[in-house]
Amino acid sequence: MIFQSPLFKRFWLFVHPLFSAYSNILFMQSARVGAVLFALGFLQPNVALSGLIAVLTVLVFARLIEMSPNYLEQGYYLYNPLLVGMSIGFLFQLGPITGFFIITAAILTLLVTIALQTLFAARGVPILSLPFAIISSVVYLAAYQYGNLFIYELPHFSFSYQTLEILLPLWVAGFFKALGTILFLPNVVAGGVIFLMLLIVSRIMGLLAVSGYCWGAFVHSMLGGSLHQALNDPYAFNTILVSIAVGGVFFIPSIRSYTLSLIAVAITILTIHAAEVFLTVFKIPVFTLPFNITVICFLFSLKQIGYSYCVKVIKKNPERTLGHYLSTRHRFQTEQIRINPPFVGKWFVYQGFDDVWTHKGVWRYALDFIVHDKEGNSYKNRGTNLEDYYAFNRPVIAPVSGYVVEAINHIHDNPIDQPNSIDNWGNTVIIQQDLTGIYVSLSHFAKSSLKCKKGDYVELGQVLGLCGNSGYSAQPHIHLQAQTSPVLGAATSPFIFTTYQHNSQMIFYQTPKKEQEISGFFIDKLLDRHLSFTLDETLVFECIAGRQKGQRCSWTVCMEPISGQFYFVDEDGNTLLFAKAAGFFYCYDYHGKDDSLLRLMFLTLPRMPLVRQDGLSWQDSLPLNILHSGISRAWGQFMASFYHAGFIHVGCWGFKGKNRIEGYIDTGKETIKTALDLDEHKGIQRLSVDSTILQRVENAISK
Repeated sequence: MIFQSPLFKRFWLFVHPLFSAYSNILFMQSARVGAVLFALGFLQPNVALSGLIAVLTVLVFARLIEMSPNYLEQGYYLYNPLLVGMSIGFLFQLGPITGFFIITAAILTLLVTIALQTLFAARGVPILSLPFAIISSVVYLAAYQYGNLFIYELPHFSFSYQTLEILLPLWVAGFFKALGTILFLPNVVAGGVIFLMLLIVSRIMGLLAVSGYCWGAFVHSMLGGSLHQALNDPYAFNTILVSIAVGGVFFIPSIRSYTLSLIAVAITILTIHAAEVFLTVFKIPVFTLPFNITVICFLFSLKQIGYSYCVKVIKKNPERTLGHYLSTRHRFQTEQIRINPPFVGKWFVYQGFDDVWTHKGVWRYALDFIVHDKEGNSYKNRGTNLEDYYAFNRPVIAPVSGYVVEAINHIHDNPIDQPNSIDNWGNTVIIQQDLTGIYVSLSHFAKSSLKCKKGDYVELGQVLGLCGNSGYSAQPHIHLQAQTSPVLGAATSPFIFTTYQHNSQMIFYQTPKKEQEISGFFIDKLLDRHLSFTLDETLVFECIAGRQKGQRCSWTVCMEPISGQFYFVDEDGNTLLFAKAAGFFYCYDYHGKDDSLLRLMFLTLPRMPLVRQDGLSWQDSLPLNILHSGISRAWGQFMASFYHAGFIHVGCWGFKGKNRIEGYIDTGKETIKTALDLDEHKGIQRLSVDSTILQRVENAISK
């Protein structure tokens, strides 16, 4: 096939970054959309060819300076030179002198982009199109000295656009022209096509584009007094870009972000007018300077104060970004400190957060654990000796992996009901958690029982020592707290347990309450091996029911080279990302077709603790793109931006026997039933999904 030929692959290596650069200008990450925008650019051939020369120049220069291709995948390195090239082509007739001018300006733009990116990256703020705004101003100023550059005259067919404008309402024509101006195509045809692309990629972006333009025109007319002038402002495209950036790209789409976008648009109007007054003195267009100033200020300021709705992972469109945020927030609670129970077996929460005794003030976020019997007693016999207490000399394990920054091991254990008020914390271990840097402190170990020392690295689940009664402790117990400082007795921070068992239910990402009996657990090594998939391993299934009955499907285990994430990929290119961490296996993202078996795999096993126990159950919430498809998914993703909580679907799964896991998901319209059988030796033997919403009963068996 032509698409597999070496010639086509070489051609695609060039056109893919070009098309991506076009789509990145409008915050889209689609080479197909970029191809449409590239073709659209030839409504003004002089502009399109000038942009093409600029991109080609950057690609060649990047090779000359040995710039990694990975850098060019980050759109701003290409779309800024692209915009500079188009801005020159918009003003000057293309020829040898102009071509040389474009090449020089494109190289300068790349260098400025690299420099600014280095400065901005330290603050986690994107440079947007700021290099374009700066270099285009430099180019226009320099052009006054060059008599060999000829002004570009618009083609005669542009008059037909004016005829079409008359047929459209004034605000619609103005909106389309503003959209087209982003690509230096200030006409309603180009704007209409761009708006259609926006709607196809994202309904949220389409809404924000319209609201940004209309609100900007209203603010402009209110301040300037002329609605007609506001609707035909040549720099109104700045309000569209600001609205999309603030409302849906860099902040989580929500009522809050939509409100921020309106505020940002109003600020942009002031910035446009101020820039016009200043720059017209030098006869320089405003370009995207107002957009850059407003969005960069918003991003820098809100990230600086720790605004929780800043986007950490930007997906292909705001809907996917929102879906990823909701899934991550509800499924993994990433914004909170997460640790594991510091024990195995059953322990009782003796004192919880903000409790009646010692957990007060800056030390209120702490937990105390004891062990008691069926009668509720924490001791046997008369309870006068330390050895009478069930918790005494029980092993205490590391709740996180990290380095030990403090280890106290010499303090004597107190007699019962005689706490040590001098050495309050007793024998203590403080661990600095990997990656997060949070400190986890465990206190009241038995004297000389520690198995670690200061400076040691400990793994999650490693035995630290034995439970004792040292420090301010009336009976043997474990004291656990999280803190942002390595200092003994520092102020505490709220935390949650990654997972623990309460009765027959596995609980994820919660803090146990006072008087709850919870269990830590050992990972089932055999189950862990069953779900340990190695790179390039292939699983083959045959569909024995449903629309794909009789078809075979193979999944291959791959790894993303940059992130190191593992995923399954099938013959159609559908991918399912999975991982094992903190004692459970989970699927966390899917990309591909709606009828893929990999999508059904997500439904049947979104998460599973690595503990094989008949009757053990757990809950999980599913991402929108997994449970819905087609129009239902598009509508759900759009409406989720107005009400996050209303689009979270919770399901329940559990062991029914040794190797069978059954589940159900309540969608509000029906209950989807799922089942999965683990293979006796390795992997998955069978999976099935019963649903009228999905319009199938799928059943696949491993071959």
